[in-house]
Amino acid sequence: MTATRLGMAALGLVALAGCVYVPLGTLSKVPTEALATAGNLAVTVKPQLAAGGYTVQAPNPSIVEPYKPTDVNHVVVQLYKVSNGTEVALVDAKGLPKLYDLSAASFSAPLTFSGLSPNTTYRFKAFAFKATGLAEADKISVDASSSLEVALTNDETPGVRSVPVQLMDKPFDGRVSPGLDIASGSLTTEDEAILWEDLR
Repeated sequence: MTATRLGMAALGLVALAGCVYVPLGTLSKVPTEALATAGNLAVTVKPQLAAGGYTVQAPNPSIVEPYKPTDVNHVVVQLYKVSNGTEVALVDAKGLPKLYDLSAASFSAPLTFSGLSPNTTYRFKAFAFKATGLAEADKISVDASSSLEVALTNDETPGVRSVPVQLMDKPFDGRVSPGLDIASGSLTTEDEAILWEDLR
């Protein structure tokens, strides 16, 4: 086989390796692709955990308790490319998703994603879990509020960026226990007496 044919065969193998299927469990429900040509840029990000807020839900009001950073077992930060409004999860040359999985002790550690290309928009998505593994039932972050989009337009590497990790609220039943009985009587303060009657 001539050198020209060998070269064409090699190019064919590279083209076939352009798309790789990698099962990403619950983290990605969009197509994945390999980085065909690694760029020379890098972006460093850091997860920023934010607790949920106390709210009242209608029409049946119930108190909502937020998940707190101390409830988080681990956080996954995964890299996506955004093109024409479509989000694609990226994998490396070995077919592995480009992500970091951080334990509680490493939440504040900076994470560097290298091999990025200029004139490309990337999205860093964070997922917080209350237990080990990637089960959807254990995810306690809000997808819509837990991402960072970075548009690289030149060869300059931006500084450390924060990726918000917005934790969910966890509702609980705020109704009074059926066993609680309030008797009639009066409550006296320094200024006035407040009276109520038993209307049963």
